[in-house]
Amino acid sequence: MKAESRGRVCKRCKTEILRDVLDKRDSICPECGYYMRLHAYKRIGTLADNNKFIEWELKKNFPIHYMMKSMKGY
Repeated sequence: MKAESRGRVCKRCKTEILRDVLDKRDSICPECGYYMRLHAYKRIGTLADNNKFIEWELKKNFPIHYMMKSMKGY
């Protein structure tokens, strides 16, 4: 078994952490508290209540599109 498949190495403290430990701690290093990269849906799962998150499909006439067009110069 490869070492990479068992866990990850923290970029800050260089400690090897097992995947099950990272899953329990939401990808936060137990040694130094470094927040490792986390897939967007997994991050939403840590913030939202169970089965309560609804993904919206934004339409072109949604107000944020107008706001972003006006902010292009910034």
